[in-house]
Amino acid sequence: MVPPATDLQWVKPPRQARSHATLERILDASEILILERGLDAITIKDIARRAESSVGAFYARFADKEALLRTVFQRFSEQAEATIDLALSPEQWQDADLEELLRTGIAFLLRVFRERGRLISAFTLRAAKDPDISSVGELLGVRICERLMVLLATRNETIGHANPEVAIKTFVWLVLSALEARALYTVSNDPEMSEQQIISELSMMAMAYLAVVPHNNE
Repeated sequence: MVPPATDLQWVKPPRQARSHATLERILDASEILILERGLDAITIKDIARRAESSVGAFYARFADKEALLRTVFQRFSEQAEATIDLALSPEQWQDADLEELLRTGIAFLLRVFRERGRLISAFTLRAAKDPDISSVGELLGVRICERLMVLLATRNETIGHANPEVAIKTFVWLVLSALEARALYTVSNDPEMSEQQIISELSMMAMAYLAVVPHNNE
């Protein structure tokens, strides 16, 4: 039985001993404020107040908000890597077929983008001019592809696409790009597809694009 999407949880690995409480409070406060208001709507004073710290403590650690964002993104990427490794571990999916895996994985990604949309949008916009943020974001996509390829090697279905590895990479980037665009450009007064419709459509696209053939139909 495959675990429902709501059972897949965002992982926060233990922080290293070198971490300091004040720095963690600043990063926590920054992430919360970005999620609430967006990066451009908050000030360093706002961050210091929410962190129960001081502007001086902020500048002792960061040159400006852009430097802060890089550190927030680095922490986010560490959490994302741990989450990917757990969510796509073979043990979680040994009894699931490919369609269940795809639907549950897409649902989980959709939830992450919904809950952290403003944070991901801030990273996406900065990635265009910050190669460090861009490279880390690319590595996360590569990590998802690698984990999916491991899972596909143990499926009972066959993939009819001529190059399954390229196909998986292409589809992962398409899904991530679509969810990024949704986080960046969704307009409140435009009619939206429900999340269940998005999950269903993306899953059907994946099955058709990969040309999945069930084992018992071969």
